[in-house]
Amino acid sequence: MKYNIINRLKQNLLLPNRLIYIIVGVAFVLRISMIFIIPTSEDTTNVWPLTRNIVNNLLTGNGYSIDGVNADLFIFPVYPFFLAFLRLLHISFFYAKIVQCLIGALICLVIYHIGKRVFNEKIGLLAGFLWSIYPYSVMHSKALEDSTLLTLFIALAILMSVVLIEKKSYLNAILLGLVCGLSAMTRNTFFAFLPFFLIWLVVYLRQRYWKHILVIISGIFIIVAPWIMRNYIHSGYIFLTTHGGAGVWVGNNQYTNSLLKANLNQDYIIMVPGFVKFTGSPEEDKVYYKNAMNFIASNPGTFIENVFLKLYYFYGWNYYFRQASLPEGITVDLSPENIENIKAEADRVYSQPLYVLRSLMYSISAFPLFLMALGGAITLPIRSKYNQLMLIFIFSFTAVHILSITNIRHRQPIDAIFTLYAASFIFWVVSKVSVALKK
Repeated sequence: MKYNIINRLKQNLLLPNRLIYIIVGVAFVLRISMIFIIPTSEDTTNVWPLTRNIVNNLLTGNGYSIDGVNADLFIFPVYPFFLAFLRLLHISFFYAKIVQCLIGALICLVIYHIGKRVFNEKIGLLAGFLWSIYPYSVMHSKALEDSTLLTLFIALAILMSVVLIEKKSYLNAILLGLVCGLSAMTRNTFFAFLPFFLIWLVVYLRQRYWKHILVIISGIFIIVAPWIMRNYIHSGYIFLTTHGGAGVWVGNNQYTNSLLKANLNQDYIIMVPGFVKFTGSPEEDKVYYKNAMNFIASNPGTFIENVFLKLYYFYGWNYYFRQASLPEGITVDLSPENIENIKAEADRVYSQPLYVLRSLMYSISAFPLFLMALGGAITLPIRSKYNQLMLIFIFSFTAVHILSITNIRHRQPIDAIFTLYAASFIFWVVSKVSVALKK
């Protein structure tokens, strides 16, 4: 009787192979160590100032606001609420890094379950291990921004999609919908994937399971609708966020090309006085979209060149778009002459041993991961429904970023998928070598 209960738990609760616990533990220890190897003080702990303001205003009873007076319509709510919840438990921003390192480690567990169901248990274990030691994930998990949380939600969405296809229950459908809703409310780029994802579900759930599709959409609506209603009350407009226009404008303007060619972070654009105000008004959002579209229409050659430059950086194996601190009180001028000065300062900062070592560690891991992931994608049959699901996510997520803001940190959810392809390719090569040796 005891063993029957254990077996049933393993089937229903997805209890993992014990080895994955060791992998998750290794991942957690490696991520925690980065907090002390590359330390930051409490007041410079990588929290974006706008997010910090919202968290502080939530805790002081001033609502979801940047200035403590006006309701913010710009920042997506899941991550600020997550940090506010930790602060409510008397966990400071510094110790919130430890919680985030744990989230980064738990992604290994989700990757393992995806690999186990899509491929086999060995591939799942290897993919989880690759993520546990992947240098960029290890170093970035401590940064208090939404990439790690988004990676967890997207990995869960893919896992729940696989579970739903295998067992078409309403519980699985509602869980999938809720996770998709949380992904969408963490970062708006998830909406680039969502329509293609729903089409994929319609194709593979088939017509007789249309109620499950409605349940998934209902789950998304449960998460998204209250925020839309809140925004309508404060602005009189029906929308989810005013983040999109600023993102497209920062990615398509007169400065982007020069910054990309100098390997400088696009965040320098945000420092230009008055260029992006972050007031979050719907009217301003429309202006940003209009400005970006006007720039693209007037500079089609530059736009196309930028797309290829962004694609190069998005999948490049240099550690980061470089960004060095500027002297206090200096007004950022992104004229060609001043960009050369900024580039020279970035060259000086990033030539320091710690940055060189960090870049080297990332390069020697990202390049082989990309090659193995490409091999895995090629060797997997395109007719495989789960291969199609992962490719749809990779292409849609890539497209939305090369058309707007591009940054390596935005690629973390794709890197998690790459570990699955890479693990699959490694076992494919091993099997071919074994057959050749036997012959």
